[in-house]
Amino acid sequence: LLHREIARLLEAGFPIDKAAGTLLSRNPDGERRRVLEALRDGLAGGGTIAGSLQPALSPMEFSLLDASEKGGRIADGFSYLADFFTLRSRTRGQAVAGLVYPLLVLHLAIVPASLMLNFGKGLKHFFPTALGLLLVLYAAMAVVFFGIRALLARGERDAVTDRLLRRVPVFGTWRRAETLSRFCKVLEISLLAGRLPSEAVTLAASASNSALVRVAADRISGETAAGHPLGPSMAGDPAF
Repeated sequence: LLHREIARLLEAGFPIDKAAGTLLSRNPDGERRRVLEALRDGLAGGGTIAGSLQPALSPMEFSLLDASEKGGRIADGFSYLADFFTLRSRTRGQAVAGLVYPLLVLHLAIVPASLMLNFGKGLKHFFPTALGLLLVLYAAMAVVFFGIRALLARGERDAVTDRLLRRVPVFGTWRRAETLSRFCKVLEISLLAGRLPSEAVTLAASASNSALVRVAADRISGETAAGHPLGPSMAGDPAF
């Protein structure tokens, strides 16, 4: 929402410092106020937009806003981030909604499982067994959740892990699309900003959160700096 608000004010002709001041005048709460104050104070001290916001940004957000600012397309950068996070939020919401039914079934399955384990022992043993099974279920869910998060973080640094994640049905396709969407947007903005292709591809890779793309970009950047065209180098690499 904050990215969207800033983008709309910039598109309406507000300078970035006036946009920050306007949004602060609405008395926002919590993190939104801290981010806007950091933007206002950073700009007042002669800092850049991306630099002022960097403590509150992910590496992808910083890379994209930095490229947008240097290319004079800062409104486009904020607008893209708003679209990106809207899509991510909608996708996650659909995923969570899809998990409701199987989680409900798992919880309901505890009742017959507890009855079977305590067959002939009376109801006084039922509740401790049900509670124990419930704790086991939650522990397994926690292991899966944190395991997936660890794999995703490793996929940003390790090309082998990234390649394996891409092969996971459905999730791998979504991850690849999201990765390349970020890469292409930062690459576009960087090239429009007048960056050399060898620089633009490295900057775009840093925003991708993909180890495969970063490895490919390192190779392509060297080839492009040596005079090879960017497009064929990318087209011939499986990361793209």
